[in-house]
Amino acid sequence: MGDGKVSLLEKIKKYQSDTWKISLEGKNPGFEDDISFDLKNIEEGLVIPHDVMELIFKQMRDFPHYDIGENIKNVVNPKGEKLDLNSFALLGIQSKESDEKITLLLEASNETFFPRAAYPHAILEKYKDKEQWLELFKQIAEKPDLWDHVVLIIPVIPFYFALYEGKNKGPADDRELLFYSFTEKYARDKRIVPLSVLFDLIWQCTTLEHYEFFGNIKMLRDPKGNLLKDRSYFTITARLNEKFLGILLKVENDEALIIGATPLEFFRQIASSDTPIADLVIAMAIDPKMFEKVEVVLNLGDRSYIPDQKSSKFEGFSPYI
Repeated sequence: MGDGKVSLLEKIKKYQSDTWKISLEGKNPGFEDDISFDLKNIEEGLVIPHDVMELIFKQMRDFPHYDIGENIKNVVNPKGEKLDLNSFALLGIQSKESDEKITLLLEASNETFFPRAAYPHAILEKYKDKEQWLELFKQIAEKPDLWDHVVLIIPVIPFYFALYEGKNKGPADDRELLFYSFTEKYARDKRIVPLSVLFDLIWQCTTLEHYEFFGNIKMLRDPKGNLLKDRSYFTITARLNEKFLGILLKVENDEALIIGATPLEFFRQIASSDTPIADLVIAMAIDPKMFEKVEVVLNLGDRSYIPDQKSSKFEGFSPYI
């Protein structure tokens, strides 16, 4: 290339060298209508002051046009590496005056937020130095009247999808639950339930009116959408202090591993704490008076069966709550 022209391959390499790739969930859960777009690098060393970010969070509580939602599915850096979603968020802003829309990729580390990339790419021509970026963040934090919409988008939490047979067999009466998936960040040893505890729990189901054990999951899918027909999966749903909660387990060798929990508020509470969630199952087995209702429900793969002797008590099945 002695004529000074840049080849198409060189242009592609230059483009990729400073481009982040983001995937968002589409209108429907799954992968068919995911939204993907590219953001361009912001100069390194830019940090959003802690007090500014705290004020932005406060505005999200106080103003209806400041919002927060879950939608990030993938973050890929310019090196092509898929990164831990829990470290990233997108900050989207829309100006009232100019209708300008900006999306910023933020990386969080030890409660500090670092802007990493921006979209559209032309915005980097307007905000060329740290002072301009810092002024923008201050305006987002301090002047909510300047913006039509400010939204912080955090990662989608992977989930298992469970479909339960309704009171009347057939799809019209089916019910579903989403069990949010634990990662290795929430230590495995906090999620292990000995089979002896499960046997004690099942024994309680045979003797107590408010404990039940039956097969009722007609379809179970993992976070990637794969159908799980393995009957080693089962759920435990309960009411504790008038609150509904549920966990998804998988039997492995001589123990059961808790792999998901619902609802989302309960999942987040457990995932961010040091309390072993396995203790919940132990409490169900040894102290049934704590709970208003407990149901152990088996995965039946591609069929469902509800024992006749349970039909009179089926009205209280917890996924309908």
